[in-house]
Amino acid sequence: MSLRWLVLVSAMMSYMMLAEGKDKQKQFVVERVYDYSASIDSVIEGITSLTYLKYQMAATHYNNIIYGVPRLYNIPRSGKRIFYGEHFMHETFHEEEEDKWMNIAHISTMRRRRTLLPNLRSYLAPHIYSPTIIDGHILSPFNRLNHRCYKYNVTHLSDSVSVVEFIPRANNTQAIRGQAEVETETGKILNCYLEGEYDMVTFQLKMEMGDEGVRSLLPKRSKLYSRFTFFGNIIETDYEATFFLPDSPDYKVIDDEDGEREFVELHRPYPLSTLEAGLLAEYDSVQTVRRNAPPRERKKDFVKDVLWDIFGEHMLHRIRGRFGPDDRGYFRLSPIFNPLYFSYSGRRGFTYRLSANISYTLSPNSEILIRQKMGYSFKWRRFYTEAPVTYTFDKAHEGNLKFTFKDGKQITNSTVLDILKKEKGDSVNWDNLDLDYFKHRQLDFTAHYNIFPFLGLEAGILKNRWTAVSSDGFIATGKPQVYESISFHSEAKVLPLGKKGPVFTLDYERTLNGLSKDKMNYERWELDFSYLKMLPGIRSLSLRVGGGVYTTHTTGVYFLEYANFKENNIPGGWNDDWSGEFELLHSNYYNASKYYLRMNATYESPFFLMSWIPVIGHTIEKERIYFSALRANKLSHYTEIGYGFTNRFVSLGCFMALKRGRYDGFGVKVGFELFDGW
Repeated sequence: MSLRWLVLVSAMMSYMMLAEGKDKQKQFVVERVYDYSASIDSVIEGITSLTYLKYQMAATHYNNIIYGVPRLYNIPRSGKRIFYGEHFMHETFHEEEEDKWMNIAHISTMRRRRTLLPNLRSYLAPHIYSPTIIDGHILSPFNRLNHRCYKYNVTHLSDSVSVVEFIPRANNTQAIRGQAEVETETGKILNCYLEGEYDMVTFQLKMEMGDEGVRSLLPKRSKLYSRFTFFGNIIETDYEATFFLPDSPDYKVIDDEDGEREFVELHRPYPLSTLEAGLLAEYDSVQTVRRNAPPRERKKDFVKDVLWDIFGEHMLHRIRGRFGPDDRGYFRLSPIFNPLYFSYSGRRGFTYRLSANISYTLSPNSEILIRQKMGYSFKWRRFYTEAPVTYTFDKAHEGNLKFTFKDGKQITNSTVLDILKKEKGDSVNWDNLDLDYFKHRQLDFTAHYNIFPFLGLEAGILKNRWTAVSSDGFIATGKPQVYESISFHSEAKVLPLGKKGPVFTLDYERTLNGLSKDKMNYERWELDFSYLKMLPGIRSLSLRVGGGVYTTHTTGVYFLEYANFKENNIPGGWNDDWSGEFELLHSNYYNASKYYLRMNATYESPFFLMSWIPVIGHTIEKERIYFSALRANKLSHYTEIGYGFTNRFVSLGCFMALKRGRYDGFGVKVGFELFDGW
């Protein structure tokens, strides 16, 4: 080999060794970042902070569509485009649930001191070492579970400090890009810069992390620039937050506006900028003029003073608040009218839903909770309601008493028609009587208690009332139009691996003869297995397998009604009921079989098929693959397969049904996801 070739081979080997060394060094620093949170003795669960937050908000552009965005309708109502505000709050950080905060004082130049875009508050203190950094969304580049989602580059600033740059492998809304300065030996992040886009908000975040211990896992100061865009509406915000300020027992919630202003002026940790001071001064001058102006009669403007105060606050937006001594009571109401609460499926048509929750804490271990779910099917012209009232007397063991009222459901019962046909024969024209549809109303009183952490038992009394839809047909045949039953039911729930593991349930129901006028006699057993396995990278695998059978029943009239195999008439959003159901199965089959065997599986991931497509993939938040199978004595070898995705606007699912391996139908399900959680 010539000298020239020896030099070339030597240079190539040197380059490869150098590149390999850099890769090992890069991997060393990134691995240290991954391991840093585990090196801290304590966790952030329950850590509290006195937090100071100030913000500027500019409505760069807006149009009439802004009235439909939660809380933002106050912008055109105020007549201004730039707003300023400050908060003092007590904040409590949690490991596996949303951080909680309690307002101490709040000043704002917004009309009635409203809070705009409250969802941005969680962006100011992301849990950057956790798998997801903001309320279960956005994959953290500083967690080992997400290493396949990011590419890294490391540059050494000095012997002790390195810069870690990261970009996502796919341009997905669940991933971010940016850089962080870290201690090379420990992996501790000193400060970082993150940028991304999620839920129609483009954001840039700078954070200076805490100095030591558990506080080094959280920021001590952060600055956030965000830009919200929605059909020509553009809202830009600048937030600045300071955490872990010196606290005092005297820092309690202040109720009046003057007291809040005085508190903020006294405890503000650093001076205002010239612009901030100017915005406050302008607001003060306007308020002074209004206070000093002589009283005068002004004709009330119905549209401005009444219609929007009532319609805007209560009809279009979610309402929540606290009441009672020490704020023991809490209520949350969904918008009374909001187009985003519509859903659509090919079989059910359009459905509109409403919900309301009211709770009152009686003691640290007991509370009363009232939930109201309502829905209306435009295709079937039918109202549905479900209203459980729960008294919890032992939170530690989930000991509670629950009373539930359900109404509006319509079921089929072919046994009534079969009996009539045997009795009357061909003397009646059965085709036009429509005798197999009944309206169903239900009252349920149940007691539940967890004897052990892995075993829960419940038992109760259930009253059912079925009323014939076609009363004329029953009058013509001389049969009752109303049927009732009273039964005892019980359930045993086993969680062998705890709340995050699989769940086994055994349900039993038997009629109590003699307590109702209709001598129904039936016995039902159901066994169900469900498991939601959370996987790295905001992925999940949902499995459900179960079966049920009526072991005893009279030869007369009785109604088939299963606990785990039934149709949901009040559908919710993507995370509510888009998994574990049969989307194309006709409602008649739920109440027509004396036994059933079912299996449902759903796989969910933010990076699957469409997520890798340029431009389109950036808007995809999650995708799902569905597979469901059913066998019953009235229906054998029934299968559904489907694909779905959700983005910032809608959730869309496409499903195909097969009977005995042959095509049996296709359907689409759509749900609106705009402003979910706002």
